[in-house]
Amino acid sequence: MVEDGSAESALSLAKGRNRRPRSGSKRRRVLYILLSDDEHAAVSRAAEREHLATAAWAALTLLAAASGTPRAEHNQVREALKVIMQARGQAQRIGVNLNQAVAALNSGEVSATIQWYARAAAHTVRKLDELADDLRKRLP
Repeated sequence: MVEDGSAESALSLAKGRNRRPRSGSKRRRVLYILLSDDEHAAVSRAAEREHLATAAWAALTLLAAASGTPRAEHNQVREALKVIMQARGQAQRIGVNLNQAVAALNSGEVSATIQWYARAAAHTVRKLDELADDLRKRLP
């Protein structure tokens, strides 16, 4: 998760690394698996769909199978994060524009774009609400 809330850290998370998350213990064991060209191509395509390195995808899949737990759908989470980051950027731009409009109002100027900013802000909030509802339905 993004801890510091900065746009840079959120953007790097949204882009997603092609590695699996680090664990608490050092990884010192190696597992060699021989695959045919067709098998390797299938595994590589599956890893690409989730924007993971082939070995990272294989490790996550093997560990999930070994523990008997369903594997997290990283692709869906990354896609949701991308949408959230886009909405965050829109909300930030709207906030900047609203601040400028309020400053203009305080100086005596009446801006015709204030209603447009308000509608854009409401639209962005609706989109965020829809996204939150969608995520809520997908989570167990």
